[in-house]
Amino acid sequence: METELQVAFDGADPQRVPESKAMKNRLHLDIRVSKGLAGDERKNRIEEEVTRLTKLGATVVERRTPPEPWVVMADVEGNEFCVI
Repeated sequence: METELQVAFDGADPQRVPESKAMKNRLHLDIRVSKGLAGDERKNRIEEEVTRLTKLGATVVERRTPPEPWVVMADVEGNEFCVI
């Protein structure tokens, strides 16, 4: 059963733990930056956010394309999330 949880916040407060990642994330975040946008405008907004997050240490795992583009990224500890 898949459940969508939408949370609005101004920032995140990630907590460091001593253990390394051992399996798939139990929580997956979608960072929505292109709501209401389409075409090149959507793609450009996603790429702007990917660039910003890369400068902060995230890495691109995979770029997904049509029907709608999004980018799978990972934080410095390997936790995956999507920029959509």
